[in-house]
Amino acid sequence: MHGTSSGTAMEIRFSVRAATAVYGTEVRVVGAADALGQWNPEHGAVLRTEPGQYPCWSASVRMHASTTAVDYKFVKVLPNATVEWEDGPNRLLLARSSGPALAGTPTFGQPGPEPTAANAPPAPVAGAVAPPPVPPSAPAPAPAPTPASTQAAA
Repeated sequence: MHGTSSGTAMEIRFSVRAATAVYGTEVRVVGAADALGQWNPEHGAVLRTEPGQYPCWSASVRMHASTTAVDYKFVKVLPNATVEWEDGPNRLLLARSSGPALAGTPTFGQPGPEPTAANAPPAPVAGAVAPPPVPPSAPAPAPAPTPASTQAAA
């Protein structure tokens, strides 16, 4: 975990797209914070899904408001207690000043958008495309000649 872990609590919403092959499999978020089980899948935060939302899973987790950054991963816990860790580097929860937010829903095992919390600028969203530059304003076109002005010129 980066930063401190004392102070008042804030709520962070974690979500992930995670298909499960075995009925009864749980999806959890684990990481370097007490609320995330200190990397122990048995104590990680359990995510939930609904029939119309599957394969998206989510959970709100209360974390210390003074936390500035926390490493974490999603895991699948099968009914027989086997744990499947997602591949790749740890994900990173960053803090930002405008309060809790969620950048998007990543896919299990793939890099993607990260949730953010209070006290730091938001992290860039993976796969986001910057909007095209706005062209400079063109001068207004000259007014079209009126019938009276075209006759006078003739």
